Amino acid sequence: MPEDKDHLHQTALLVAMACVLQIAESLIPHPVPGLRLGLANVITLITLVTMGFTSALEITVLRTILGSFMTGTFMAPGFVLSFAGGVASTCAMGLLYHVPGLGMSIVGISIAGALVHNLAQIGAAYLILVRHPGIFVFVPWLCIGAVFVGWLTGVVAGNVCYALKEGTIRPALPRAPLSHESLSSGRGLYAAGGSFVHGLSAGMKIVTLIIISLAVLVMNDLVAYAWIFLLMLGIAAAARAPLSFLLLTARRYIFLAVMAGFLPVFVNASGYAIFRVGFLNFTREGLDAGAVIFSRIMLLALFSALLARTTAPRDLGRALGEGLRPLRGIGISGERVARVFADAWMAIPVFWDISRDIIRGFDLGRFKDIRAIPDVLSAFMTKFYVEASTVVIPEKDAT
Repeated sequence: MPEDKDHLHQTALLVAMACVLQIAESLIPHPVPGLRLGLANVITLITLVTMGFTSALEITVLRTILGSFMTGTFMAPGFVLSFAGGVASTCAMGLLYHVPGLGMSIVGISIAGALVHNLAQIGAAYLILVRHPGIFVFVPWLCIGAVFVGWLTGVVAGNVCYALKEGTIRPALPRAPLSHESLSSGRGLYAAGGSFVHGLSAGMKIVTLIIISLAVLVMNDLVAYAWIFLLMLGIAAAARAPLSFLLLTARRYIFLAVMAGFLPVFVNASGYAIFRVGFLNFTREGLDAGAVIFSRIMLLALFSALLARTTAPRDLGRALGEGLRPLRGIGISGERVARVFADAWMAIPVFWDISRDIIRGFDLGRFKDIRAIPDVLSAFMTKFYVEASTVVIPEKDAT
């Protein structure tokens, strides 16, 4: 049906927009794990208003997965937290938006979504990654941060929706259709190669990663983690991944891993004290628990990065679509997912260039005035949304 093709095309563009924002934001240092500006959530809010809850949830799920493929974080701690927070937040915002007579503004819905997002992340981190009550010391800060972040993204999303409704902005130039040449500028960690690991099917690698990730999450033994680390080194050698690549991946996660690993040191005051530093009581139990948490986060990150390095995102998308085929009975189309992934992946490098062109035209000095930040972000997001929406993905190139 033509309508279905149009909807698929629009979905792919929105997923690509959200991915670009998510990837760009991942490059910005954030001192508190789980607390980010959440620009990708602006796309979710716009979609919720213009296309409905189902489309908003679909875009949240797909951009989280595709973004993790592009940045090499699939099944890594960042993916687990982002997926849990994104799905919970979108469900909460969808519920509030469709409650009859509630009368909440898009800003209020955004604040509620940000609160749910951060609480879901901290809950997922406790249940899956850290499993230590010390992590809840971040709850007050994350809630305070969620109010500000939710207000800002709500204001920006509201301004974009108003500009789209009023038609106050138009694309500067018509965009040429994408072609296969666009793929050569694709961002991400993938490095083509002829290694044994590169030759394995994407589906087999995804299944292997999921099995290893589940083993890492279930185990709490440092000896077992040492063997898994050796397995990771063996896979890295088979994939011909340089040591510098592993060190760069480790550096990206070292702050989060060390911070999470120190939680038991602050909380576990009982037990045999090995040594003390000021008010800190370093117990055997606390150090063992911290080492387990640190190892778990680093292993998940390294295995995820190896998947991204040895598998092209389009192959990952196709494999995911194949894996979802058994779910056709409940309305989930693997073919549709694979097509959206392929189209979005093709559009991401173009959208990245569009965003950079728009930023070059802005007076970034206005960010020095904190009161101007909502207006500047609104102007950027409106122009980015309109410019990106003009991109055409030919059917023959999207396969």
